[in-house]
Amino acid sequence: MKLVKFDFIKNSRYTILLSLALLLAGAFSIIVKGGLELGIDFAGGQNLRVKVDSSVPIDAQSLRALFTGTDINPGITNIGEKEDKEFFVYFGSEANASEKVKAVFNEKIPKYEILSESFVGPKIGQEFRKIAIQATLLILILILVYIGFRFELKFGIAAILALLHDVLISIGFISLLGYKFDIPLLAAIMTIIGYSLNDTIVIFDRIREESKNLHLDRHEYLLVVNKSIAKSLNRTFLTSFTTLIALGTLIVFGGIELEPMSIILFLGIIVGTYSSNFIASPILVLWEKFFHKPQKKKA
Repeated sequence: MKLVKFDFIKNSRYTILLSLALLLAGAFSIIVKGGLELGIDFAGGQNLRVKVDSSVPIDAQSLRALFTGTDINPGITNIGEKEDKEFFVYFGSEANASEKVKAVFNEKIPKYEILSESFVGPKIGQEFRKIAIQATLLILILILVYIGFRFELKFGIAAILALLHDVLISIGFISLLGYKFDIPLLAAIMTIIGYSLNDTIVIFDRIREESKNLHLDRHEYLLVVNKSIAKSLNRTFLTSFTTLIALGTLIVFGGIELEPMSIILFLGIIVGTYSSNFIASPILVLWEKFFHKPQKKKA
């Protein structure tokens, strides 16, 4: 069997350490902040879209400072370009919260206009959370069943563990970057799952073809996995690279409103690409090491 110069499985120990560091950093951030900060889609709350007159010298940071010393601490983000002076002002669903926010605007902003106002009740937010969790679990179960039938159970388990790795690290990035978890970020995580799974299936299909009808011992199986990753690497890299270029453009030119989703997608696809090669595939090798009993070859 032809040897591959770069040992992907052996070097996966370094990416596993990187993954552990990212997982711990994300978990630490979530614990310190008292949990993952939820957007109004999942936590419930109110959202004002406000346009300040162009003659008023203000930005999101100085607008946020106007609420210092009050009993309300709204989140504020720019919409579009800074010169447009349009903002999302989002806050909890506490009684009179909207009136308090408007009172601060009336007192400290000479000219402004409320373009729209929306409200999500706590019960609706809780229902959204429940649906999101159920949908994610259902997707992972269907993936396990699909890959288990198309390949073998070990492939399904390896794929699910790699996807959980991608999801948890992406959630960690959300907390580390101070974003609120909302429906657009849930959509970003679902997209990351799709990209990562696609890369993983390509590699698994190659591994299956390379090992078909062969009675391999553990060392030979490791060589097959390395060879399969090497053959799939060019395709995996080009697919991810072109996607990252598009996302990079979206980050730069998409405006502040799309920034959280774009950045999480960008980071998540990088994580998903390396997890297909350095997480999912090593899990297969570990499975062979601990659970597979190689058949004796006939003399």
